[in-house]
Amino acid sequence: MEESMDFQDSINEVKPELEWRQAINIGLISGGINVVIMLAKFLAGYEVYFNMWTLLQIPLVWGLIVCLNMNIRKQRPDPYMTWQHAFFLLMISFITCDILVQFFNYILNNFIDPDLPRVTYEFARNKTESMMIQFGAPQEKIDIALEEMEKKRGDFNITPLSVLIQIGKSTLFYAAISALLALIVRKNRPVFS
Repeated sequence: MEESMDFQDSINEVKPELEWRQAINIGLISGGINVVIMLAKFLAGYEVYFNMWTLLQIPLVWGLIVCLNMNIRKQRPDPYMTWQHAFFLLMISFITCDILVQFFNYILNNFIDPDLPRVTYEFARNKTESMMIQFGAPQEKIDIALEEMEKKRGDFNITPLSVLIQIGKSTLFYAAISALLALIVRKNRPVFS
């Protein structure tokens, strides 16, 4: 009798390493979707690539990450998950996704289209200038802003160091996002049972 209780307990036991692997897989799937969308935008041309409406992929991918992490919780023998556990699973998914996207961005900017950093700079410069004109900024302010952009022109190049820095910045951002989204994914045990 005691052996069957141990067997039942082992079935109901939650295996965090399995959940972490699932979170990594979620990140790979989400990153893959992001990469496919980025590639499709790039192949459609610079006008589509730089269109702000195409940023709608971000909430789409975030929603996918949240839904799939909620599915991890629902697959558990007991469907409860603490905020901390949900936070770590979301962080693993987001960081995995971001690493994949940053790696693709490096390949895109350095091997597929080495001219893309220059085009990105010119697009950003033109967009800044047109927005400042639209808001009625004086020409001196516009000239100062464009000079500042010219000084930072090298920032548009994607290097291995810039990829690592971006992943570090993204990790901090995704920590905040994961903290909020973990409130959705978690499910506390009822106080009275």
